[in-house]
Amino acid sequence: MRSVLDELIAARERGLECVYCQVVETRGSTPQKAGAVMLVYADGRQAGTLGGGCIEADV
Repeated sequence: MRSVLDELIAARERGLECVYCQVVETRGSTPQKAGAVMLVYADGRQAGTLGGGCIEADV
């Protein structure tokens, strides 16, 4: 499985538009902690995870 950083580098090399999302702070019980990352491509595809479900749908 490719890392999100590898995915980001490949996207930039191919000229694909994407957004890099990172959890910077959490409180209480969370599925992911600070440092979790995800890419969101212009076509809606995702690489990585911020914790799944509702969180990623909001992003």
